[in-house]
Amino acid sequence: MASGTEKLVYSLIGDIGGTNARFQLVSFTSKSSNYVNVKTQFYKTKDYKSCSECLNEFLKDFRGTEQYPQNAVIAVAGAPYEGKVQITNVKWPVIDEKELSKEFNIHPFTLINDFVAIGYAMTRLDKEDYVVLNEAKKSENGTMIVAGPGTGMGECILQPVVNPNGEVSYNVFGTEGGHKNFAPSTPLEWDYLSFVLEEAPEVKDEIGYLSTERSFCGPGIPNMYKFFCKR
Repeated sequence: MASGTEKLVYSLIGDIGGTNARFQLVSFTSKSSNYVNVKTQFYKTKDYKSCSECLNEFLKDFRGTEQYPQNAVIAVAGAPYEGKVQITNVKWPVIDEKELSKEFNIHPFTLINDFVAIGYAMTRLDKEDYVVLNEAKKSENGTMIVAGPGTGMGECILQPVVNPNGEVSYNVFGTEGGHKNFAPSTPLEWDYLSFVLEEAPEVKDEIGYLSTERSFCGPGIPNMYKFFCKR
């Protein structure tokens, strides 16, 4: 509950990937870093024709109320450019933050890369939030990378910045590294590449090469299964 001198702000946050769209309405005050969850909802992207249609479903109960969001930040599985993005693994029209801002009367309305959002979130995790897979020498305040498989393959780079007071923060850069060419380096990997191009030639025809994410993530998983069954 906000005090009489604090203004309660409602914000829309979300994440849109190749399979799911996740939206959350939260409230907070200018004097608190804590937020209150008002509503959280997951949607299957294949059930909707556009981002706008999906957002309408989420926000319909809040129109005309004090809980309607004043601002929005949506993380998307793609590379936003000049406020627009074509999500990689979703057959939706181009998402335009200016059009969404106007349609839903939410200002500002910002689109960011999904792994840029994850990269900034990583800087807020505590030690107990990590599981160490391989012990190695760690460089304090060094450059970091974050990678994660899903429907596609997300990757980002965290670059440290030291301010005049000696405090370290991070700038996060999205890379869309999942779209790099799958580069086999063992006989097994060469066999897998040949198998996919023979069994699923549309993969090469669609984008001109076999990408990392189409090799091992989302649509690539059935290919791996078929490959090892055949062997």
